[in-house]
Amino acid sequence: MFSILDVTQSQIEIFLLSLFRTAGIMAIAPIFSHRTFPIQLRFAFSMLLAILIFPFVSSGSFLSPGSLWELLGIGLTEFLLGLLIGFMFYMLMVAVQFAGGIVGFQVGFAIVNVIDPTTSQNVSIIGQFQYLLATLLFLMMNGHHMVLSGMLDSFTLVPLGMVKFQFTGATEIVRLSAGVFILAVKIASPVMLALFLTDTALGIIARTVPQMNVFIVGFPLKIGIGLFVVGLTVPIFSYVFQGSLLRLQENLSSLIVSIAR
Repeated sequence: MFSILDVTQSQIEIFLLSLFRTAGIMAIAPIFSHRTFPIQLRFAFSMLLAILIFPFVSSGSFLSPGSLWELLGIGLTEFLLGLLIGFMFYMLMVAVQFAGGIVGFQVGFAIVNVIDPTTSQNVSIIGQFQYLLATLLFLMMNGHHMVLSGMLDSFTLVPLGMVKFQFTGATEIVRLSAGVFILAVKIASPVMLALFLTDTALGIIARTVPQMNVFIVGFPLKIGIGLFVVGLTVPIFSYVFQGSLLRLQENLSSLIVSIAR
């Protein structure tokens, strides 16, 4: 039975490396990295996870570093691996906000922005609405459990001290980044199509009825149609987001292996 009195130097090193990896995930993963989740609580939660995990990973073939600097170097690679795991989930939220920005620009809300408390930056008001909706869907689908499960699986897929970032891993990160744009276009496409048809109709009206000022009529019309389509396509948004999250969960193990092993 494990006892705190029997802790060895090797176990302390394993605990610290486990803490580095868990802290990296908590630093960027959705829900856990939100500003309403204080840094002190995030760090305490990372320590709790490391305490729960390190007795199970200490049985592996772990070679103790020869110096403190070597331990810190290994810890940095573990932290980066944790960041990448959390980054994979965070990219979904980036895609949602990007889609909201596209919709807001098309509707005419380019200057109507709000402060995002997570990044302290101006974001589209529609993007913030969709971000909050995606957060609710993330919690409803137990996305936070997926993050913790991916973290736990990473210790089996990539043992402590065995993180080796490959060139193919950089390719996977680039592919995931490109997937953000694809997902954003999928989410925003219904509104983009509706507004394209609206602009086409306004163009025809401007040619057939020159007396009508289509600019004055077009602004409120596009806003009304845009908001109506955003509300109408919430089920489509939910379907696309849930499908992307489930695909990420299915491919997470292979992504971790391709990046860090």
